[in-house]
Amino acid sequence: MDELKNIFINNPQQYELPEGHMTRFGNLLDKKLHSKVFLLHLSTGIAAASIILFSLIYFIVDPKVKSNDLILGSANEETIESEYYLRNEIANKMSIIHSFKVNKKTNSSLFNDIDDLDESLIKLRDDLKESPNDQRIINAVINTYRIKLEALDTILNILNKNS
Repeated sequence: MDELKNIFINNPQQYELPEGHMTRFGNLLDKKLHSKVFLLHLSTGIAAASIILFSLIYFIVDPKVKSNDLILGSANEETIESEYYLRNEIANKMSIIHSFKVNKKTNSSLFNDIDDLDESLIKLRDDLKESPNDQRIINAVINTYRIKLEALDTILNILNKNS
């Protein structure tokens, strides 16, 4: 290793770059970086990385909602997205309520409505299995999620006033 180092140190003029080399290299690099093919590969790579990142965040870091748990899993894409959104909002509000360290037994009146709504969702899921394309049942599921979200907001307001 020392011999190789000494060769470069003792004969620096022999290993110098020709005049204008760095300019030519820079121009060539600029052409490559600004070519349409490079930009296409770059944007495709960024898009793929973004999809992977969001998928990891959504399904691994935030396992609150899994696709096989969806009540409206056989509905159209827009309805499924609505259910994802509402269920994640509900899960977020539930985690905030749990951070208050609320005892469900002592505050059972607060949570009775939530339990009733959960039972309604189970019944609606069973009804939807029997009639998968019934728009009335699909609307009832979404409305039940919205009512549950409103009930959780009410509980959070009560807990915030009491703390």
